Amino acid sequence: CYCGTSWGKDSTVLVHLVAMTGLLIPVVWMRYGLATNPGCFEVRDAMLRLYPGVDYREIDVGEAEDQRDNFSLAVKSTDTARYMSGVRADESGIRKIVMRRWGLSSKQTCRPLGWWTGEDVFAYLCVQNLPVHQNYAMLGGGRWPRRHLRTASIGGERGIENGRGDWEKEYYGDIYRKLSAKTMADAAQRQKPIPE
Repeated sequence: CYCGTSWGKDSTVLVHLVAMTGLLIPVVWMRYGLATNPGCFEVRDAMLRLYPGVDYREIDVGEAEDQRDNFSLAVKSTDTARYMSGVRADESGIRKIVMRRWGLSSKQTCRPLGWWTGEDVFAYLCVQNLPVHQNYAMLGGGRWPRRHLRTASIGGERGIENGRGDWEKEYYGDIYRKLSAKTMADAAQRQKPIPE
């Protein structure tokens, strides 16, 4: 199997657990070009300094939103579709259903943090002195609940739930504007007539 990471709180704990096993389970981070959250690089670098022996792999799939859930390159890199995930039941109703239906593992997926709470995760990060993504401190004076903040990518359809789009515009406005400009330029390029 491989261990997927976004360098958010849950997957940072998961990477730590993998590192503690001493097994060479590949850790794979899917980056998203310009849409990659810049705070992820700091967490990645800190974790790789702490655990330089981890079999770490990084794949950049670019900004296209339709590629953000395409794990075929991770499968190709690791030669397996079986993976470990930092998904937790208390993150959403769908994830709770998944946990009740499949439990901590299924044929393809292992979810060791499945029944942990957000408080469990932050406590583990603190006790183990692990790096914490900067997003979790960007609460807009209490306007943004920490439990709704994500780290993997900026922009796109994922960014509109729970006011996340507004949060991204506030904290990552420069990246948000660059992504919007690139999206418009790409759309204009696709509409240009093909010369005969």
